[in-house]
Amino acid sequence: MFRPSNNVWYFYKTTGGFTSQTWGTTGDKPVAADYDGDGKADLTVFRPSNSTWYIVGSTVGQMIQTFGQNSDLPTEGAFVY
Repeated sequence: MFRPSNNVWYFYKTTGGFTSQTWGTTGDKPVAADYDGDGKADLTVFRPSNSTWYIVGSTVGQMIQTFGQNSDLPTEGAFVY
């Protein structure tokens, strides 16, 4: 779950409990999906103000990619970076 009021992602762990991670800034759009091809969703936000995707890949670490226009509507999917 992404909470835009504080830019924090909250995760329920299958082994019990939950964890959280701050990722993003005001105005970012959450688009968690599998961007590194490992079958796990990666923390991802699209920042319309600069048309840039910010990804924390579960296997490849942080990725930043400019793509699209500020009026685009990002969609989730399996896009291997």
